[in-house]
Amino acid sequence: MNTNTIKKIADNLRAISSKVIHPKDALGHSFMIHDGVAYGLLNDDARVFNEQVNTILTNADFSEKFSEKHLSNELKKLFALILRNEVEDLEKAIADLINSLSTFERETTVYLQVTGLIVDKPFKVGNVTFLGCDKNLIDNLKLKSKTVIDTLKNDEQSKVFFYEHLSSELEDELMGKTISEYTVNAEPARAYERAIEETRKAIDLFHFASKAIYRISENIKLGLKGEFSASRRRGFLFSEKRINTRGDFVGPVESLSVNESTLKRLDEIGFFKLSVFLSKKYPSQFEATLLRSVHWFSSAVKQEEVENAFLLMIIALESLFTHEHGNPIGVQIAEGTALILGSEVEQRRQIKNLVKKFYGFRSAISHGGKKHITEGDYFSLLNIVGSVITALVDINEKFQSQKDLLTWIEELKLST
Repeated sequence: MNTNTIKKIADNLRAISSKVIHPKDALGHSFMIHDGVAYGLLNDDARVFNEQVNTILTNADFSEKFSEKHLSNELKKLFALILRNEVEDLEKAIADLINSLSTFERETTVYLQVTGLIVDKPFKVGNVTFLGCDKNLIDNLKLKSKTVIDTLKNDEQSKVFFYEHLSSELEDELMGKTISEYTVNAEPARAYERAIEETRKAIDLFHFASKAIYRISENIKLGLKGEFSASRRRGFLFSEKRINTRGDFVGPVESLSVNESTLKRLDEIGFFKLSVFLSKKYPSQFEATLLRSVHWFSSAVKQEEVENAFLLMIIALESLFTHEHGNPIGVQIAEGTALILGSEVEQRRQIKNLVKKFYGFRSAISHGGKKHITEGDYFSLLNIVGSVITALVDINEKFQSQKDLLTWIEELKLST
């Protein structure tokens, strides 16, 4: 971070410190108590303070290693020193903070429970490994816990309590469950955030794959613990002379199983190529486009209302054929889809007309017109979008960017 930026941060902190509000007058303002100081901030000053945090967060790779909360706490420690008049050279203190952040190194492994997925052996997707948590892993984690707890300065009774409590939590949360394992160089809060982010990205790929492995109508949903639940819902119906009950099952009814029999199908739909894209720190622009489309596909699959699922599936298709800052054009999307999926003129015409019809439904739903989408409509659209993604993953080497894809489609039009 250059000296001008550091000076600007210092000037802003000085300005904020000169306007802090005494605690007794802080009612209705942002009240802070930390590091031996208590004070209030005007809303504008609280906003400016947060802007300084974000300025630091955008420096180099800080956002990969530190959470916003962590950096806010670090800056608050420095702000407390300012309020206590314990900083002689604020610019140097900020530079020292930046330097300590720059040299931070701490490899952290995060384990999270995942629902809706069964793996018979460790299975890596993107940057995350999914595995069944057995006694051997629990024992290993307990051993690591004991090694850390033994270094504490607490008395032995407290150490035993800490160990037993943590061991119990490990068993309750992870034992016998499918879990994700993610290792990253980051402070704990950011490591946890990134583990959730990366696990969800990998789960997107599983949702995409689920519609190629199981019946397209099968309600399969994967997620981190607590994101999806399954239960039976019942209703009680009363009329003048009758009493009835009706019920249905809500939520996912089956888990996605990854085993030897499913690996071939995963390969056929480009799952492993997508996994490689996901593992890259800097995927190509076209690879990122494919992953973004898979994300919208996954978001659609997770919906309970078919209209919402339909709209999100249309977005998955749009994201492939629309420039990042461009407006989606139905005809362009329909033609691109037809050219990729159709091998004969009549087949392309049918696909184009079907996508145009679906795009018309999308506009009607968005603007309050047609509201009822049949499951048949949605499943047909889902099949089209999944097929387009699979086809483009298969020929992804042709393109470095979405612009390359759109140029290729234009050339196909001219050649037909």
